[in-house]
Amino acid sequence: MKQMTPEEIERANEKMRQLQKKWRREDEIKQGVISILQSVFYPPLAIAFKVIALLSKLIGSITAIGMPYGLYCAYKTVMSLKGGVPLHEIGQTKFILFFIVLPIVAFAIHAVAYKIHEYLYLRS
Repeated sequence: MKQMTPEEIERANEKMRQLQKKWRREDEIKQGVISILQSVFYPPLAIAFKVIALLSKLIGSITAIGMPYGLYCAYKTVMSLKGGVPLHEIGQTKFILFFIVLPIVAFAIHAVAYKIHEYLYLRS
């Protein structure tokens, strides 16, 4: 391994300082562009996700009112399946999807959309 002379060490240090200065300037430019883009795009996206969160919560709340009827339809469907009736002949499956699955999915969408709204609102 070759030993470096003091002049070579000084040149290497100077080159490293120049590279660090260049990288610092690039980082400042990137941060400026990112902050401008955040201030332009994040507020409208935050509003949109807030609306999505509110609508999904409203839909989930309305359809959750019928959840007891959905459970009753699920019970009738299970009893019909045990009785040997094919699934395609049972007319209760739409009610089960509407009154049981939809509220759960709507509240899950609400939770995700609200978290995204909070993140965008705090970053804007």
